[in-house]
Amino acid sequence: MKYSILFISFSLFFFSSCNEPANTGSKEPVAKEIPKAQANGENLPSITMEKMKTIWDECDYIDYIFYKTNFSMSMDKKGSIQGVVRHIAQETPTLNPACKSIGRIFFEIQGATFAEAEIFFQDGCQYFVFYENKKKVAANFMSQEGIAHYTNLFKQFPQNAGQ
Repeated sequence: MKYSILFISFSLFFFSSCNEPANTGSKEPVAKEIPKAQANGENLPSITMEKMKTIWDECDYIDYIFYKTNFSMSMDKKGSIQGVVRHIAQETPTLNPACKSIGRIFFEIQGATFAEAEIFFQDGCQYFVFYENKKKVAANFMSQEGIAHYTNLFKQFPQNAGQ
């Protein structure tokens, strides 16, 4: 019973924080901002809530590798890691085959990779594609908080970052 209440509380927190608007005005869902050109792309399910909860609770290291930049990033602070989790929205995109990944993110627990995802961040393609055993298994839109984060990041490090 105690675990169920914790899980429900986490679910409500995760899904409400992932889609929280930056201001008090109304916001269109991210899914409506995607061009119709993606209609012929692949559809994958969302990353599971169980996996997201494990990342939220247990992930102790995140490593980013960006393909066309001269930098990478890592973090090991719980608050920063949980901030990255909030970059993953619950809605699922239709994958656009014309879009190219800008990098990969690795979620690690005690030195082992628990989850990994390709990062897509360009006009019409702002989402994560999660992999297991080198196969696509899930995809989630990037939250508005995530979009703001990557926009700011690539303003600081602009060389060929995918925009």
